[in-house]
Amino acid sequence: MVLAALLMALLPIVDRELRVVSRKTSLYWGRLLFAGVGIMTLCLYSLSKDVPSRMSQAMFESLAMFTFVYCALAGVWATADCLSEERRGETLGLLFLTNLRGIDVVLGKMMATSLRSVYGVLAVFPVMAVPLILGGVDFAEFCRVMFVLLVTLFVSLSLGVVVSSRSRSAVKSGAAVFFLMLGLCLFGPLLALILELTPYRSTQGMVSWMSFHSPGFALFSSFDSYYPVSYTH
Repeated sequence: MVLAALLMALLPIVDRELRVVSRKTSLYWGRLLFAGVGIMTLCLYSLSKDVPSRMSQAMFESLAMFTFVYCALAGVWATADCLSEERRGETLGLLFLTNLRGIDVVLGKMMATSLRSVYGVLAVFPVMAVPLILGGVDFAEFCRVMFVLLVTLFVSLSLGVVVSSRSRSAVKSGAAVFFLMLGLCLFGPLLALILELTPYRSTQGMVSWMSFHSPGFALFSSFDSYYPVSYTH
């Protein structure tokens, strides 16, 4: 709370944009929708007659993967057009005629457009804690997955802002963010898989090193079913 208050005091446009967005009803309906989808997923899994520990683990992994897909693509519809919209309307230059700095404008636009996505993801976290209560997921695994999801969301939103600052078209910006995130998630693991299938097979450590930049690999490694193995090499 102290850090947030200090940030808003130093960056007044961020404070203004957050206050404007916080008054919109779509922000609250979005959180309700995210939590509702998560609860429905838990209800569907609860119909299974499997062992509670395995059922809760399947619940947690499914919710984590669905949330990861949303986090990875959040920049496509949240921030990919935040600055390019101002460029098309030729209003971006007017913002710099004031005493605002570049960081004020960028962070203000990013906060205003990404708050719904951040709140939506945070609304899913309590639902994902239900498998933790059921005993199929331990606290360390839960924390690792939450951290990976938040980092992936931040990377996607930041990438959207960067692409938006270099483009004027909403469609081109969204497509660029989509393919960049897709490449970031798949390039390393696919290249490691190709090397594994060639006669010049790399070591396991080399394969893991090539995949470390991938958010998908980070999510996969954060699950207990793979986490102990991924750090024994």
